[in-house]
Amino acid sequence: MTDAARQVLDELVAAMQVLPSMPAVYEDPTEAIAEAQIPAVAVEPVRNPATPLGESHGDDWIEQHRFLVGITALGRSPAERDQLGLEAKQAVIASTHVGLRRRYVDTEYGRTTEGALRAYGARVLFEIEYLTQSTAPDQMI
Repeated sequence: MTDAARQVLDELVAAMQVLPSMPAVYEDPTEAIAEAQIPAVAVEPVRNPATPLGESHGDDWIEQHRFLVGITALGRSPAERDQLGLEAKQAVIASTHVGLRRRYVDTEYGRTTEGALRAYGARVLFEIEYLTQSTAPDQMI
């Protein structure tokens, strides 16, 4: 079994692989992407703070995680980027397999014009809430 955070990322990658735009899916937004691989999305963890809930009993307590995840949508035009970002947002919010609650946080925009490649990106941030026991970080409850 893998860490609960890894399970959340795997579920998000699976959700991105079935988007209507059929983008290439990566887990590293800095990976070199050829123009032929656009549209593309990258799923990346940003931070994952944990807060103990209730009283602890020795080494065992429930932890609430608010996992901040970024999904970078990369398109050949602003319209393609926006469509892909919308599809990603809808897929995350609608997914019942990703954490207890999913909340859209923010979108950051950018573009690149390296050589002949012109690409437009949007990093869509989500907070994914889930619970684990301190003694079982691989199991969501």
